[in-house]
Amino acid sequence: MSLLTFIRNVRLYTWLSVSVRSVCIIKTRPSVKVWNQWSYCNVVKEMLNAQPLCSKSTDFSGTEDEEFLEDVEDQDLHKTKLFPDSLDPFINSIVSCQSMEELFMLMKTSEMRELTNDQACQIIVTMWDLQKLLFGTSSEAFIDFNHQLYSNPHFHEILEVISRNYHLLSDEVVSNIFLALRRLGIPLDNLLMQDIMWECRKRCEQFDLPALSKFTVALEHSGNQVLPSLSLLLTRMVQLLTHQCQEEKDLKCVAICLIHQLHLASSNLFDLFAKSVQQFLKSGKLTDQRVIRKCLTVLTSTPYRHRYLTTIQELCNLLIPSMQKLNSLELASVCTLVAKAECNTDPLIAVILSHVQNMLNNQPSPTSLLYLLQCLVFNHEIHDGKRQQEFFTFCLQNVPFTFHAGRLLRILFYLPLEDIQTLDIFWKLVAESIDSINVHRLACRVYLLKKLSLSKPYSHKAFESVMSKWCYSELEKHGFLFCKDIALLGAFLISCSPEELPAWMYDKILNIIPRLSPSYTDFLALALNLVRKQNVCVREKMQNKLDLIKHELNVVAKDQLRDAFSIRGLNRLIHTQLLLTPRYQLGNSLFIDDLMNKYHSCFKTFTPKVIEDTSKYLTLVKFWVPEVVESMAKQVVEQPHIFPASVISRLLFLCYTLSCFPEADSFLDKCRDIIVRYQNRITGLQVLQAGVALGLFEHLNSSLIHTIFSVPFLDKTDREIAAQATTTYSSRVRTLLMVLNRITCLDFPQQGVPWFHEKYCQDNLSKTSHTMSAFQRDVYNILCEVVSGPQHVRAHVYTPYHYHLSFECIVDPKGQPLVCSDFACTMWGSNQNADARHAKVSSRLPEGCIRVAINVLPEFMFCINFPKLHGAQVLKKRHLEILGYKVVQIPYFEWNSLQLSDKKSKAEYLYKQVFS
Repeated sequence: MSLLTFIRNVRLYTWLSVSVRSVCIIKTRPSVKVWNQWSYCNVVKEMLNAQPLCSKSTDFSGTEDEEFLEDVEDQDLHKTKLFPDSLDPFINSIVSCQSMEELFMLMKTSEMRELTNDQACQIIVTMWDLQKLLFGTSSEAFIDFNHQLYSNPHFHEILEVISRNYHLLSDEVVSNIFLALRRLGIPLDNLLMQDIMWECRKRCEQFDLPALSKFTVALEHSGNQVLPSLSLLLTRMVQLLTHQCQEEKDLKCVAICLIHQLHLASSNLFDLFAKSVQQFLKSGKLTDQRVIRKCLTVLTSTPYRHRYLTTIQELCNLLIPSMQKLNSLELASVCTLVAKAECNTDPLIAVILSHVQNMLNNQPSPTSLLYLLQCLVFNHEIHDGKRQQEFFTFCLQNVPFTFHAGRLLRILFYLPLEDIQTLDIFWKLVAESIDSINVHRLACRVYLLKKLSLSKPYSHKAFESVMSKWCYSELEKHGFLFCKDIALLGAFLISCSPEELPAWMYDKILNIIPRLSPSYTDFLALALNLVRKQNVCVREKMQNKLDLIKHELNVVAKDQLRDAFSIRGLNRLIHTQLLLTPRYQLGNSLFIDDLMNKYHSCFKTFTPKVIEDTSKYLTLVKFWVPEVVESMAKQVVEQPHIFPASVISRLLFLCYTLSCFPEADSFLDKCRDIIVRYQNRITGLQVLQAGVALGLFEHLNSSLIHTIFSVPFLDKTDREIAAQATTTYSSRVRTLLMVLNRITCLDFPQQGVPWFHEKYCQDNLSKTSHTMSAFQRDVYNILCEVVSGPQHVRAHVYTPYHYHLSFECIVDPKGQPLVCSDFACTMWGSNQNADARHAKVSSRLPEGCIRVAINVLPEFMFCINFPKLHGAQVLKKRHLEILGYKVVQIPYFEWNSLQLSDKKSKAEYLYKQVFS
């Protein structure tokens, strides 16, 4: 493939979006421009009035300080020497300065001498080094630093020297100066920066990789005005990657270039980079953990990452030996990468968490504690939730909030926090700092998602008031605003006060809905869900507008479904439908049918993350799609090493829910081995979900059984339950543990695990009251006639191991029904009303008699698109047969069919089922 074709594939047609006027301005700029005093003073005045680039928390995709980490991790602070071979003692004195005051004092003592070009350049880079010292402090420190810098007359002199001589600098120095000035906060549109950028652009075709990487970083977040420069930069990068990327440092520079220009890179460029990484891995040249992390950042940030799972897995494994040497900030950076890796990072996470615990024992500083807390919450260490909440509260009180606002918001999102007092403190801090931070959109997202995750309605009026004012100010601006921003801000306003939303805002939301991607229609659906969940009182007129938004979202969802060609997109559409539609109504949705049918054309594009999400959503909607499940199972069999235990647990529980037995050879054995090996890396709930699924398919082994029914594991689940603020998690864990205990006793009695859930079941039974649905009442009435009276039928019976039966009959060897009260005791009195009778089997039957368990199966016990019984009911039938019952199942679709449309046919049906 020719270079021209490759560049075309990189989508450099975006260059054409730059106006002819902008290009002409750049091309006609003189190569050297000496500033007069008037123009220079105006430039300095602009810099003083402008907000410094690093004075606020930013709202980019990564953490707000990753670019500073990139600055500080590659070299020792104060040690950047642009001219290492220089014999000039003044340059050495500049490098050794420890503060701005010392640097300006040094310049003041040498006022009689005129600065050389090399000296001026070294001073600029040293200023950048000194600025790095402020990393982790407050935004006010950055503002003070920049004000001290811009207002000093010596700074003017330095820039004057550089403006006269920048064209004489070497490639390495000019790229360093351009980046240093950008980091110091000088805007790209002032004259000096335009001149240096034009000079770099002219030299781009001869830049080596270090100079090219610095030029790339300096151009980031600069808008369309730098697209011509980026086109040249990418062309040069492809040349160097193809022919000159031989050393580890070269690969690092290429990775830096790609990290800062991900939006322009094509799949071909990522393929070329991944191929280079593979060559380094095979040759054993890739050893520096900083280079490995940058390669991971590139490969995990691309939408084509499913192609590079094996490479990503190898890079993650290479990081393991170096984890013990990292500081807290570097660990947090690695955890951010791990969260995006979409492969089996369990061994790496185990090492990270071990190092984190060691650092926590050494009384870290508040800022270090914040980074360590990020490692804990990003890796879902929920059994330690109470201590994490204490750490979070401590960090709120002791770290510079404005500087770390973005990180704190992300931690809050992952933290299982329901303490209202702590939430109030946090959102109060956000409200008070709203003018000092630049994470408003992130704050809106986290606030919405946190409200959705809480078990009780929550709102913080002060934050909502301040943020609503900011949202309206953004929406009322005449400048350009992306549709996704309108959707996010509109969703926030709807969730807070739908009654106060003006008509023009509703109209604006309705206008942008057809242009939204699924990820942003989600936010509007989430807002409508919150209004419904919190029972917000809305007048009829406003409710009609909300209903219209919901209608438009459903219309757009159909269009998005038509254009969806990936499992990831389909999962997002399911999530939107779950927000818009109560789960019990999903079975009546034609859209869900169309959505599930679309899975059949997309199920070959799986990654571990996609499999995890697909399993989660299919478990929720309970849709029968065996081909999709089989495809996911085959991928696990083919590449078991890339799947973390959490993904395996999700997939197994989907198989259990749908009662779908994958035919892929050794699938269940491989899944069981992964769960056993990495059971310490997943929650007790996930282990139990996997265990129950393996129990349904009779693939439990002695190792997993005795791991679960051991004191360490039960202690772990108790800690996890104690760490959760809601009772939902506790209920799910205890129920699954009871089910698994029942499976072990009935299916694997040779393991010797006792039944220890009798008291738990009795306690639940005492809180239970049963009534009959219309379906059950109809069956009961006809059954009483078939067996010659209600004395031969007992309703709501509990068997040993506490299975609930809709009805029970006892039949003798001659096929005659027996009176149930002769063989079972009534638990709660002798009330003859069938709705109130609960019985527990307690006596042995005469020889030859059998118990008949009659279970009515309503619609919710089946998949919503196919009469496939859920796994819990399949397991129940098997266990009742082990207990000696003859099991009769009466599905709703048979009872309501045309064949059983009259009472006589139903009676014949029941007689045949019970007595045959």
